[in-house]
Amino acid sequence: MLALLRKIWKWIFPPKRLCSFWGTMFLDSSSNPVAFPNGQLVLVGTQEKFKWLKFRCPCGCGDVQALNLMKSHQPVWSLELHEDLTVSLFPSVHAQKCGAHFWVRRSAIHWC
Repeated sequence: MLALLRKIWKWIFPPKRLCSFWGTMFLDSSSNPVAFPNGQLVLVGTQEKFKWLKFRCPCGCGDVQALNLMKSHQPVWSLELHEDLTVSLFPSVHAQKCGAHFWVRRSAIHWC
């Protein structure tokens, strides 16, 4: 019953989609944050070699997305960290759970 009420609530009041990520945070591999701020990108690994990019889905569903940046595992995304600490990703991100599909270019979100 509660799940049905949540679906109705989201249908009547859809969550607001983000148009860009507002910041980039760096964590070493041993750290695991309890909460990911909405709109913040979290790069996990060392400055020389990032392993993961984690963030809350920008569609507003609240799920944490974890994108693999290691070439030894599949699927893999390539990341470009710009001088102003904005991020570009290739290929696009297609969230499995909520169905959100978007590109990230210089931390701006381009919805498909």
